[in-house]
Amino acid sequence: MTNAAQSSETPAFSFSLAVASEEAIARLMADLALLLMPGDTIALSGGLGAGKTTCARALIRQLAGDPVLDVPSPTFTLIQSYDLPQFTLLHADLYRITSPREIDELDLFDNDPRNVRLIEWPEHAGNALPHDRIDIALSHHTGQAPSRRDVTLTGTGLGAARVERLSALLRFLNQTEFADAQRTRLAGDASSRSYARMTLPGTGIVPDSTALLMNSPR
Repeated sequence: MTNAAQSSETPAFSFSLAVASEEAIARLMADLALLLMPGDTIALSGGLGAGKTTCARALIRQLAGDPVLDVPSPTFTLIQSYDLPQFTLLHADLYRITSPREIDELDLFDNDPRNVRLIEWPEHAGNALPHDRIDIALSHHTGQAPSRRDVTLTGTGLGAARVERLSALLRFLNQTEFADAQRTRLAGDASSRSYARMTLPGTGIVPDSTALLMNSPR
């Protein structure tokens, strides 16, 4: 995992990592879910088959607290709305968008501070894409294992702090036995804190190992 921070008029923070499986993508999205706040925008980019829909489905299911929630691709509906406990999430697929006028008609960027926007094919949004956002770029290269993906996360503007904190969270978890644990989002406590139960399956007569992960912003 590599990271680089920039300090300028447009703050940004970026890091990259390789994920070996869909389960690893789900864990990464679960960790990101702990950090999201109303008003955030997440932009998922990558070619066909790169894993954008896998990321979107894992993130929405984690936020909803439902690991089997039906999360259809909004390729034809363009936007799918989810009323989640913390906020309303708008899942958009802009692959079929061909003009700025269509973006305006979607009313996706209405600046409602209560909404979180999760956008596939964000490059089709052009200048309408907000500066304050989290970019997740996925790629798969010839010669790699079929399930491996290279992921680069970049936060710009207000999104920089989210990505920097995610990088710190991953470093913390990698120092524990729970880096590969299953994450289950737990209900909050009416504060800015967020929680997840970490579970490592036991083997034979050995019970599961569990821990509570708390994200507690200053």
